[in-house]
Amino acid sequence: MLIAIALIAMEMAALNKWNEWNQTTSLRNQYLSKSSHHGFWAHGSRGDARMYLEGSDVYSSDTARQREYKDYLRAEAKVALEEAEYHDSLRQKYELAAQFPLRPVEPDPPPPKRSKPPLSLEKLEPDRPIE
Repeated sequence: MLIAIALIAMEMAALNKWNEWNQTTSLRNQYLSKSSHHGFWAHGSRGDARMYLEGSDVYSSDTARQREYKDYLRAEAKVALEEAEYHDSLRQKYELAAQFPLRPVEPDPPPPKRSKPPLSLEKLEPDRPIE
């Protein structure tokens, strides 16, 4: 009788270990997926920043509307770089969480805010030189 109780206790302990391992693996996979997601978005945000900066250098003439558009593009580039930093920090956070999946993870901070285009640029694009 004692042997049967000992065997049942060992089975229950093994089952508990299996459940813990299964939960750990599931959390690790979730954190790795989030890390990959944020790495993808950080890369995209850096590409957006490059695009905005290159776009701000396109115009050779310097009308007031074009200066306003250039300033807007530079501000968007700055926000895109802030977004890249934001996603990089979350990528690192979730990589660390994947290494230690049973530790608690802080909630994500809010993302950086996007700037609104000036009223004069909402519907119109600046004059483009004819090439």
